Amino acid sequence: MKFKYFILLIHLNSFLFIWGVSISDLEKAFNNGSLHFNHSDLRINQSDSPELTAAKLYFSGKLAKTTDKTFQFFSQASTNYPNTDYGQLALLEGVKIDFFNRNYDQALVSLQKIKDCPEKDYWKIRSYYFKNRLNEMMESANTLFKRYPQSEYVPEIYCLILETYQNANKMSEFNIVKENFKYHKNYLDFEPFVLYNEGLLMEKQQLYSKALLSFNQLVEKYPSSQYRVNADDKIIIINKIVQQNKPELSETPQTIAQPQVPKGNQNKPVTCEKLEKGQAYLQYGVFALLKSAETYKKSLESQGITPFVIEKMINDKAHFAVIQGPFKDKTEAMEFLQKTKANNINSFLFIP
Repeated sequence: MKFKYFILLIHLNSFLFIWGVSISDLEKAFNNGSLHFNHSDLRINQSDSPELTAAKLYFSGKLAKTTDKTFQFFSQASTNYPNTDYGQLALLEGVKIDFFNRNYDQALVSLQKIKDCPEKDYWKIRSYYFKNRLNEMMESANTLFKRYPQSEYVPEIYCLILETYQNANKMSEFNIVKENFKYHKNYLDFEPFVLYNEGLLMEKQQLYSKALLSFNQLVEKYPSSQYRVNADDKIIIINKIVQQNKPELSETPQTIAQPQVPKGNQNKPVTCEKLEKGQAYLQYGVFALLKSAETYKKSLESQGITPFVIEKMINDKAHFAVIQGPFKDKTEAMEFLQKTKANNINSFLFIP
């Protein structure tokens, strides 16, 4: 009986030798882990097609135990079979090795041989970034955004650009990229990073109330984010700066009569219709969420301003504005507005 099984095994091996293994077989064996233990399928035969040979070299590189061996297999596949799918993948793997070895020039040379795909643009952009070739980085990024707007690589590139503009203290450019980024399907996964860098940029420009708003939004919306602790530290630091350099606004707001919240609605914001018609107010910001408006109100209060929140309809949807007043007249409101702007607090005249 054992002899029969032995003969059967020989026949099976002969069958496999004759018919060989397919690329699909290699892919399945690699994904389920069996290829890690059975390297016989990776032996190259003279009858193998270029596509199959490139695949065998590619997977040999993925399973190699040393970097030198890995690079050797990838180089063989990409050099000898550059137009096959796995030849291209091997070339891309070689680019990654060059990149992580900080050989950015060689990575950029190899990338020129790869067919257009999102990952090609991704590694090109990162290489340009570390080479400090920022104009070429932005050109490549725009190409990626146009060709593959919802690619998985797009959010990370947006973050890289936002960080670049934050470091360069370029607010208008930062805001444009942020607005475009919001349309990506995975934006919310990266919003903590965006809010943190936005806060850093506002702090750098000494727009402390806006910096606090960004950091507080991060803390409230993403309490488990890796940026939460850093945001908490920044909030403490900025509050100390604000207290030490408190603008001379504390006395003026105390003389301003605040509108009364209607009885029975103490827990709700005043509606725009309840404001005194024709009177002068200052508006500091409009938010889609009441919580965000309340947070900004508190940051202004820490600077000596006494605003309140109202509910107003914009495009048939409720929004929440942080306002102050009414002032005695328009002249008094404009004088106070100039003081707020001198202290890097944005506001504008609002007459209901």
